[in-house]
Amino acid sequence: MNQDLSVPEHPSVLVVEDESGTSGMLVMALRFLGFDAHLVPTGAETSTEVRRRQPDAVLLDLAPPGLDGTEARGRLRTAGIDTPVVFLSARTAVEDTCHALAVCADDYATRPFDLTEVSARIRAPIRPSPPHRP
Repeated sequence: MNQDLSVPEHPSVLVVEDESGTSGMLVMALRFLGFDAHLVPTGAETSTEVRRRQPDAVLLDLAPPGLDGTEARGRLRTAGIDTPVVFLSARTAVEDTCHALAVCADDYATRPFDLTEVSARIRAPIRPSPPHRP
């Protein structure tokens, strides 16, 4: 039984980031790395865009304007949307990372970030799990 455990060839990712310089560069870099990346400038638009685009993952700034990243993630969960969310933040304290992971994040990347690492963090939660064998 050979099961394909890879991610989609061009996984889609919704990038929720308000800093114009960072967001444009991040979307371009993710596209270069094989993602179908789309930008959403505010946390408040996250739920609507996730429903509309149905991405494989969301790369969510922890502090976008209009709605905090944890609140945006909470709205997704309340709506029954289980799309994996990777937070991107300048907060590097262990407490911040642990809190985000405990509350609602599937993963967490800090700024300054390495694009290869961010790419791997986005791909990890969308990779299917191998079947459980007793």
